[in-house]
Amino acid sequence: MKKILSIFALFCLTLWADEIVFVGEKAYPTVKEGIKFEGVSEIGLGEKQALETVMKQAFKLGVLRGGIDLNVSYDSRDMPEKKAGFLRIGFVEYNKENVFLRYSPIVRASFGYGLLVNRYSSLDQRCYYGRFGSSQNNLQFLLTPTKLGIARLKGSLGNIKIGSTVVWDDDAGPSLSQTKGAYGIDIEVPLKRLGLYATAEFAKLRDYGAGISVGALLKKGSWEWSNQLLFYGDKFVPSYYDMYYDVSPANLQTKKRQGFFSQLSKLFLQDRMIAIASFKQSVGENPSLVLQVGGQPLEKFGVVCTLDVKNYKWQGTETIKNSNSMLELKGIYNLNPNVDLVLAYNKTWFEDRGARNDAEYFFIRAIFKPAP
Repeated sequence: MKKILSIFALFCLTLWADEIVFVGEKAYPTVKEGIKFEGVSEIGLGEKQALETVMKQAFKLGVLRGGIDLNVSYDSRDMPEKKAGFLRIGFVEYNKENVFLRYSPIVRASFGYGLLVNRYSSLDQRCYYGRFGSSQNNLQFLLTPTKLGIARLKGSLGNIKIGSTVVWDDDAGPSLSQTKGAYGIDIEVPLKRLGLYATAEFAKLRDYGAGISVGALLKKGSWEWSNQLLFYGDKFVPSYYDMYYDVSPANLQTKKRQGFFSQLSKLFLQDRMIAIASFKQSVGENPSLVLQVGGQPLEKFGVVCTLDVKNYKWQGTETIKNSNSMLELKGIYNLNPNVDLVLAYNKTWFEDRGARNDAEYFFIRAIFKPAP
């Protein structure tokens, strides 16, 4: 069951809040204190046949805990070999009172309301993260191997929440048509009589443009609905630091424009599943759509489905292909306490500077674990 729950670290269950999702800890054996080993063997079929044996070591020493992998693998297209990452640190974490430090990959990082940093991913690279203070009033930092750094200060004045974010990237610059940094300010004010939360955010890209979002969030039972009016200046791209940033940063040669964003979510099946649909449209640009469904509909089965269309253009049966889209399907079934079956499919339709760069992978994996 631990493996089933770990798949949902990849799925967003909150709409508008600072969010950091890490990779790592749920894949390691649980240990209350001391050191514990657990061997895991995997057989995968798909793009290539492979056999992998992983010895996972977890430790907890007071307020310090972590996980280490020892990997030996066989790839059907190569000779049996030890992975380049034969010995690899999965994660290290320090957590005491109002100090939280973590070294591990970042699946997703979002700050404020997404105008500046939204769903940034470190793509399996280990990052340094720290938080000092409470969940409502704190100082956070995120440092990546690509020299991207993010610092955030968050606090409150009564019921009003205020945040400030600063981003820098030493490897970027105007010569690469990229900004070397940015900053943003966000605020949230509760309107209790209307049952709404009013939100606003300002972001400025260094040597480039600025943007503003103004909106409202409605929560009603299992429904959550967010709407924003968007105002972008010349040479400004919203959510510039996103999941694509380290691979293909957005083109900043854009014109002044206005737009609208709406996102609706619904919990169902006794809150075991969630569906999220979002729509963004700017004047003079193609809209973007995101559809997500995920959760644990059955006790031993979990699923996550995502369709992300970044540049929607209606072209009949070629719509998804020509709209810079990503389709991802994941399912995991707990056959018994010692065997998990994993099915994953990912298809990306992407065009960069006029050249097609599509990618696809599919695998079925059996994970064998020793008896507890």
